[in-house]
Parts: sequence; C-alpha cells; structure tokens
Amino acid sequence: MEALDDLDGIYVYVRDRSGDPRTADRYVARIKASCDGLSLFPERGTRRDDLEVGLRTMDFERRATIVFALEPVPKWVEWPEVQ
Repeated sequence: MEALDDLDGIYVYVRDRSGDPRTADRYVARIKASCDGLSLFPERGTRRDDLEVGLRTMDFERRATIVFALEPVPKWVEWPEVQ
C-alpha cells in the first residue's frame, strides 16, 4: 500500500504549504483520477524497461511523475481498495 502512503504524504505536504485542506483534497483527487484513467489506456506514458520490465511513467500537471507497472498479461493497472 505504498501508493496510498505516498498520497497521504502528498496531501499533508500540499495542505501544509497551501494552508488549505480543500486544496490538498482536490490535488490528491486529481492524482487519483489520472491513475483511474489508466484503466482505459493502460499503456499510456513512457516505457521504462531500462529501470524495470513493465515499468511506465507519466507526467502529472508538470509537477510530478506517476510511476506504475503493468502486469504482463492481461495488461491492467491495479488500484488498491481503500477501507
């Protein structure tokens, strides 16, 4: 669940820098929406097989890079369930 821990850290960072929890909520929601979009286009982004086979990266709002891996077959991106 490292991705969820990362999102929590991003939320805290944005909240603390902006002074507004709503700004942090919206930013994290946009990251999640971008990741959810991978279900329609899982091969989006740049292949980074030089780092690890199946690894891909995509820019997010020119401020961050989202790194994800595709399963070999079938190709999909898993998003952990939040409880």
